[in-house]
Amino acid sequence: MDKKEFSKRLGKKASVAITLGQRVVTKARDSEESNMAVSKEMKQIQPAKKRRLDPETEYKVFIEATRGDIPQSEVLRKWGLYPSDLKRIKEQVRSGAIKELKARNSRKKQGSQEVEELEKEKIIQLAAELFGEKGYAATSVRDISQALNASIATLYYYFKNKEDLLFTIIEVIGDDLIAILNKAKDEAEEPLEGLHNMLSGHINLTQKRKSRVKIYVEEQHNLSKRFRKIIYRQHRKIYDIYLDQLKELQRLGIISTEPLSVTAFAIFGMVNWCYRWYRENGGLAIEDVAQRLIDLLFYGMLNPAEPSFSGTKQNAK
Repeated sequence: MDKKEFSKRLGKKASVAITLGQRVVTKARDSEESNMAVSKEMKQIQPAKKRRLDPETEYKVFIEATRGDIPQSEVLRKWGLYPSDLKRIKEQVRSGAIKELKARNSRKKQGSQEVEELEKEKIIQLAAELFGEKGYAATSVRDISQALNASIATLYYYFKNKEDLLFTIIEVIGDDLIAILNKAKDEAEEPLEGLHNMLSGHINLTQKRKSRVKIYVEEQHNLSKRFRKIIYRQHRKIYDIYLDQLKELQRLGIISTEPLSVTAFAIFGMVNWCYRWYRENGGLAIEDVAQRLIDLLFYGMLNPAEPSFSGTKQNAK
């Protein structure tokens, strides 16, 4: 082979090598661009920045993630979390519940069921005060836990959620009122005394449990339909207790107002709103206020010697 032919063949091989090299470089560049595109797409899917959530929000995330009706990917995207964040939240909530359960079992071993009831009552009382001051919607579970100097897990041990706590406050104060009315009616020697004692007990309750009565009157609209039905049945019991007493007085000829339902609702309106205007540092004690309201209901505003409007009209004719 002469030098000319050798150079020609070497040139062809070099050309092929260069071409193959260019193809390798092109594929590598395409692969790199593809990887960059995938990485960019993954960044769009992943939350841009980790968020620090408060314990109350973390509990909400835990509920959503374990409920089963929402894909975990949607939960992560909604709250801006990574899978590792969700795993940590689950572990924290569960460990908090286990810790509270152990504390509860320890208290039970010491025979302290009464202590549990006291703790629950303490939560109810503090929550009622906060709901009364700030309103139900503006009060968070975190606010309550901070006021109690307790963990959020402790609250969720006693109550399912904030609405459950609100419902408990309303239901308990309603049950207390029913017990007071029944006792006053049953212990009275005659029906008029019974109505007097019922009104006195009702008015005194509005003062002793002022914050709870306020919630009972003003915050019921925040309950779900299921809870509102239960409270409505409770309202009906209270209404029926008063109405039955009024019917007995009417049967004996002591009162003659018609319809009695108007009188019953007038009692509710007069008594339930005492908490709005009565002040302990005013000129009258609550017992005096109760007696004045009872006198107003029993005898009206006019002096006995004064003619009624109907009598005046008849005389004018």
